Amino acid sequence: MTMPVTFQDGVLTIHDGSTGNTALGATLEGTVDLDNNSIDLHGTVVPIFAVNTMPGKLPGIGKLFSPEKDGGLLAVTFGVAGKLDDPSLHFNPYSLLLPGLFRRMF
Repeated sequence: MTMPVTFQDGVLTIHDGSTGNTALGATLEGTVDLDNNSIDLHGTVVPIFAVNTMPGKLPGIGKLFSPEKDGGLLAVTFGVAGKLDDPSLHFNPYSLLLPGLFRRMF
């Protein structure tokens, strides 16, 4: 697991966080604003992590398959937003059908 963070003026910011093993991986980035009691995080869940991330590592064209760092060709995007005591979780099941670059567009 890697999760580079910064903390400034009551805001915890996660930059390109990722975790995974051969079976499952995930990415995470966004902010947790402690002063305003709010959260705004988003990321991807990547199934079959070891195989699914290979196309994204191809030199030159890898970003077409996997625009996010440690993302995969097939992945489900999610977000957590709202107040810390009652955040909402949303995910896009259609993102699993959209490879790489198209996930960011839709």
